Amino acid sequence: MQVFDAQNPPFDRLNHDEISQLRAALDIGYFSPGEAIIAAGQRSDHLHVVIKGAVEERDQQTIEAILGPKDTFDSRSLVHGPAGSSFIAAEETLCYLLPKPVVLNVIAKNAGFAAFFYSEISRKLSSYATRRETEGVDSVLRARVRDVRYRPAIFIEGSATIEQAAHVMHDRNSDALFVRDGEALGVVTGMNLAKAVVLNHLSPSEKVSTVSHFDVVSTNVNFRGVWGSAAGDVYVVGDNGTILHGQ
Repeated sequence: MQVFDAQNPPFDRLNHDEISQLRAALDIGYFSPGEAIIAAGQRSDHLHVVIKGAVEERDQQTIEAILGPKDTFDSRSLVHGPAGSSFIAAEETLCYLLPKPVVLNVIAKNAGFAAFFYSEISRKLSSYATRRETEGVDSVLRARVRDVRYRPAIFIEGSATIEQAAHVMHDRNSDALFVRDGEALGVVTGMNLAKAVVLNHLSPSEKVSTVSHFDVVSTNVNFRGVWGSAAGDVYVVGDNGTILHGQ
């Protein structure tokens, strides 16, 4: 079995103590051919690094990429929210498993390591948005909002802490919350929380209202065309006046 390679990006950005911390916490997972390592829509509890074998990154039935030894996945499902793609073992595969709390702790301490994750997430979201635009711009513009698959929104008070908001997102498997702050109604996403703590060094005890966006646009379910704060997000008003968050 090969030794965990600390010179493999992005781990080459870590210092000796941070590498030791990761090595002490890592485990190894075996995945049989066809096994879903991370399913689309699920959150991951580990950062995976391929040791041996091959992993397909799939958007439904389309193979977006094939990952091999030393490749890392999935940064989005680790720090941003549910995975946007499925990661399927193409053959017998071994992966290093780095626990999420340990990785997030290192991200919080090492700006270079954090930059890798956020640049990777940004690239994936941009790619996802571009692909969706080329595949179905016309059908999206002609569809009514009522045709979008949606679920009831989740609300939190603006006085709640960033940490409390993160727990609500995790427990409800959602990447966006509506924030009530007096008469104002805003939106906060998982990316907003992560950037606030990791990049802007805000305390997790800070009020969630300080990192929320209050320029929310709403419409009714008969509106043609959709938009939101990120690829795949839409905020609409249901028939009974209830605000809905669609994904």
